[in-house]
Amino acid sequence: MSLRYKIALANSTGISYLKLSQEYKLAYNTVRNICIAYKEGGFEGLYPRYSNCGAKGKLRLDYFIYRCCCWLRKCHPSWGADTVIAKLALRYPDKKMPSSRIVHTWFVKEGLVVKKTRVQ
Repeated sequence: MSLRYKIALANSTGISYLKLSQEYKLAYNTVRNICIAYKEGGFEGLYPRYSNCGAKGKLRLDYFIYRCCCWLRKCHPSWGADTVIAKLALRYPDKKMPSSRIVHTWFVKEGLVVKKTRVQ
């Protein structure tokens, strides 16, 4: 916090973002964001907003799609994430489909992916 406050005060005296970023060895955008936060919210604007981070403990997509993906994988263990998404997209065209990487993460979380053993 003290570093953020020093940067904001230095900028308010007229020192440019570029000079501050070089002096404190920070990215230009970081310095600019600190200064803008100070201008908009004062000292309170400098506090980190950890509440804005992460997924807030809930699925961003429809829970129904999550359940359908896992169920299809249980019924068809040879199907990959792309195949499962394609089948669901045909069945439910009005629903938003997740990326294949997210679906694969779901499969790993549910224990539906078996690691292949390396043969030597």
